[in-house]
Amino acid sequence: MTELSNAIVAQLIKLGWTVEKPPFDDYGRKNYATAVGLREAFVYLRDYRDTPDCIVLKGDYQSEGRNALSTTWATIDKGAGGDVISREVALFSANVDEAVSKTYAARLLTTGIKDGSDNFIDTQISYYRKHLGSGSDSDRNLISGLLSQFESEQRKRCLTAGLNPGQEEVMKARPVIGDQIQ
Repeated sequence: MTELSNAIVAQLIKLGWTVEKPPFDDYGRKNYATAVGLREAFVYLRDYRDTPDCIVLKGDYQSEGRNALSTTWATIDKGAGGDVISREVALFSANVDEAVSKTYAARLLTTGIKDGSDNFIDTQISYYRKHLGSGSDSDRNLISGLLSQFESEQRKRCLTAGLNPGQEEVMKARPVIGDQIQ
């Protein structure tokens, strides 16, 4: 692995990416929470064929039958210093985060936390409790944060319905008309 590759990998790891196969000639990955569970984005590091003095970072995140990161990439000059490398990798990673957040499944999760049905909230809590202990440290932190959001929304809904937190089972048995629990 080259010095440049090492610097890129170190920065990716700081930003929550997992690099499993050094040398970094295959990929790194990062999980994102969606309404259908955790989904992986991949980053590839390759020589840039059009400019042999550069390396390119490319992303891949399959959503809705296409690569949502097809236009997300960064080129880094092979002679770049640490500050440039850190900046370019951080910008690339932020662009990946933004592109993933705009996918349907990610938007559905965000909307579902705020506006989702009680069944959606319960399903998400069940899913993320089941996966709480799995994956990397960043995956566990992501799952823990999501679980907290869903449980907080569930408690808020219980209180709105006049129930004490912990009485979710009673809430599930009540019919829902519009947004009001009857």
